[in-house]
Amino acid sequence: MEAATIKAPALYGFVLGLAGAYAGVRILPMTWMPGLLGCALLTLLGALWSRRSTLFSHPSVLRWALGLLVLLAFCAASAQRYQEFERWERQVQRGERAWVSGTVGDIRPYAGGQISLDLLVDPVAGWNRWHLRVIADPADMVAALQASPPSPSGELRLHVRTYPFRPAGNPGEFDRRIWALGKGYVATGYLESDRAGQEGREEPLPDELCVHWPELQTLLGDAIGATHRLAWRWRCALLTKLPEPSGALAVAMVLGQRDGITSEWSERFSRAGIAHLLAVSGLHVGFLLLFLTPVALAATRLATWARMLLWFVPATVVLGFVTLAGSPASAMRAGLIAVVALLGKALGRRVSSWQMLGVAGITLLTLNPHFTFDLGFQLSFLATAGIIAVAAPVTRVVRRAVRSRSLLSRLATALAGSALVSLIAQAATLPLVATHFSYLSVSSIVTNLVAVPLGAIVVVCFLAGLVIGEVYPAGVGPFVSIGEWCATQLLRIAEVGSKLGAVEVAMFSSAMSLAWYVFIAGLLLLIRGASRAGGGRAIRAGRRMAMVGATLLVLATLPPMINSLTGVVEIWVLDVGQGDSILIRAPWDRHVLVDGGGVSGRRAASGYDIGAERVVPTLRRLGVRRIDVLVNTHPHADHVQGLGAVVEQREVGRVYASWATSSSLSYRRFVDAVERKGLQVERPLMGDRIQLTNDVSLRFLATGALDEWSVGTGVSPNLNNRSVAVEVTGRHGRFLLFGDSEEAAIQRILTQEPDLRASGFVVPHHGAPLPTMPTLVRAVRPDVAVISVGAGNAYGHPSGGVLNALNQRGVAIWRTDQLGAVRVRLHPRGVSVDGVRDHPEG
Repeated sequence: MEAATIKAPALYGFVLGLAGAYAGVRILPMTWMPGLLGCALLTLLGALWSRRSTLFSHPSVLRWALGLLVLLAFCAASAQRYQEFERWERQVQRGERAWVSGTVGDIRPYAGGQISLDLLVDPVAGWNRWHLRVIADPADMVAALQASPPSPSGELRLHVRTYPFRPAGNPGEFDRRIWALGKGYVATGYLESDRAGQEGREEPLPDELCVHWPELQTLLGDAIGATHRLAWRWRCALLTKLPEPSGALAVAMVLGQRDGITSEWSERFSRAGIAHLLAVSGLHVGFLLLFLTPVALAATRLATWARMLLWFVPATVVLGFVTLAGSPASAMRAGLIAVVALLGKALGRRVSSWQMLGVAGITLLTLNPHFTFDLGFQLSFLATAGIIAVAAPVTRVVRRAVRSRSLLSRLATALAGSALVSLIAQAATLPLVATHFSYLSVSSIVTNLVAVPLGAIVVVCFLAGLVIGEVYPAGVGPFVSIGEWCATQLLRIAEVGSKLGAVEVAMFSSAMSLAWYVFIAGLLLLIRGASRAGGGRAIRAGRRMAMVGATLLVLATLPPMINSLTGVVEIWVLDVGQGDSILIRAPWDRHVLVDGGGVSGRRAASGYDIGAERVVPTLRRLGVRRIDVLVNTHPHADHVQGLGAVVEQREVGRVYASWATSSSLSYRRFVDAVERKGLQVERPLMGDRIQLTNDVSLRFLATGALDEWSVGTGVSPNLNNRSVAVEVTGRHGRFLLFGDSEEAAIQRILTQEPDLRASGFVVPHHGAPLPTMPTLVRAVRPDVAVISVGAGNAYGHPSGGVLNALNQRGVAIWRTDQLGAVRVRLHPRGVSVDGVRDHPEG
């Protein structure tokens, strides 16, 4: 720490700022801030002004006092901004129709050929500017603006249906609420349109945005800034000149607009290990700097004032490019580092790379402390730190090789150095990549060696062509032709690289992430020591640190084995909104999935697949490659819709389903997916038992078969009452799943099962009214009841009667709408429960 504070104080402050910004949201309440800041200020004043006390005048005390002040200052700023965000958020009701007013801040493309209009709803908030994101089809927005045009001051009034951003609900899931906090969004509003819900209405295409853009530009007038106008004009120019998907790729790489990149192409780039080319980041800023190097070289021998003037050119180009691309955090980081480096060169001074990284980081955190939670920000700084750590050793090795007369030796060394830099950058971001993307490309090092130079040409050629086209349209042709050819080659590399495969990895635990970075730090010390004379001390320290990291990594992988040895069973009730999807994790990687969730209405009509979007990604992050037993309780969409994607994308052993069937599209897709896998849908019998391990088994309490119902009673069970009910039995307890069973089905189970005692159960039918609930609770005697329910659902679930019956018996209630996915663990000490979210929502 001492060396770091002396050599790179900006980096030291950046790390403390990160810790403070994180604590302001996750740990420390705002009410603590005045006292903590007061203590830090008193310590700092004592350190600065004390002349007699050796305690306060010692340099280390001064550094610690300054560090504490920085940490608490960012903590206070982060907490204050977060509380203001919550205040705005509480004013938004899910699904509420309302007239909203605000000043137009920005208008940008959105997925599916729609547009996103930012309304600044709090223009007097100082640093904290809060926006409402309004999503609409271009034609609908034109009609709304014609009906209610903006005022001369840019004030706009729109009728929207508002939705607050939901936090992450499942393990490792992208947290849209934290993302919105960083972006300054308080909610999303969907424009209410007379055309909504019309039969036969076609979805808009991405190029429709350019068709409607002239009207939007006229209607919004001066509310759209010059930069936004230029970005739209260049977008439309690229899409007009280039065929798909080259046009969408060019727009993404040059303007940072990824709405035209389909999910198929996005996955291909990810599996090929070159997805970072799709989002404007520090790499793209580096492309520009590389081609501006001649300007830098020309300035080295000029006078200081001339150097300053000439170095101003690349600095302006870089900052203009970052602004044009929408100022993403990673590109802003690279732009700030570039400006600092250029200024240092202009003044003839050497600037530390670590210092530049710290200056860029602390500047961004000052602008917005919640950049701390931005994934692009995290990936960018981690990758850059890894590159800086190996840049000097690699440079020394390459310089020694250049002195060699062998051209082959020079080329091999340069390629090896590039591969090493790429490998370290990937290693530095591995925990984040594993959590958020779930797989690693096996060809990434090779594909990057080819794709990165092509990407540089794509960015520079298209930018040069667009700039030249503003003054001399006839000169655009050669640049566009070269850029299009390179973009086509990038698409081919992505397609070929994706076929080489990718290794699926589970998300890292906190302990594993810590162990990994200790191990990487040891490797970096080894590389540093091996690249320089007299590096024995660094080699020894690196060897020890790498061994400690490797040991910690091994220890971090032991908990699953210990759980298997002790017979721990986990039941994950996933957050799939108003539906059910339950994962049972038995010892020795035996897995059961009961239902796959589903959506209805407009979301279903738009093609949203909750299985592909939420269930399968969660299974990947949890390391579930194989589903030994898959169960569909009944054919309703909110239970079966997501299972088609699960069967298609996971290895599945056996499939069971209720005897009740359906002709619905969701159910047919599920059955067809099972048949394509060469499996069959098995119909269980009441009392059938499936043995997962020696200690863990499933038993069917109900199967949906009509002959389970008493003949002659006049009962005609509906689909809910034909739900499969399952009992999970482990070494340390039992757990019950009832599907959507209603009154008649629960009564039948209570009559036929003499002993239903269990550690817990999933409340039937999402907590719908159930008169038998008090009797069921008395029979089960649960410690825990989990309710899988959607936030703000139209059914009023869970009902007050169900909650009262559970509360009266002292049962702990865990709800997915409040705490996200709920994990119940049956272990030797009894039963324990935790949720993905630390605090209830809603």
